Amino acid sequence: MLPVIVRKFQGEIVVLFPTMPANSTGYLVTSYGWDGHGATDLPMVIASTTPATPEECEVALKWLNALGYTNVRLYKRYTQKMFASFKENQSLIKG
Repeated sequence: MLPVIVRKFQGEIVVLFPTMPANSTGYLVTSYGWDGHGATDLPMVIASTTPATPEECEVALKWLNALGYTNVRLYKRYTQKMFASFKENQSLIKG
């Protein structure tokens, strides 16, 4: 299952993929907003956003499923296990 964290920034939903590095260095993770995929500084986004409500998470999950992300699991918090998976996946990226 692909872990995702759903947050809200200035009224917009942002989906964070905490185990999917956006590059081979640094701490950018893949993210998805209503305007498409992007790269996000995870600690900064977590610090500057609020958790999505359960209803917003449900909308985000349906949205992700429609985009082909059918094997996702919602999390409220970023964990050490996610960080370890992020670092492992980052090492697989050819920079």
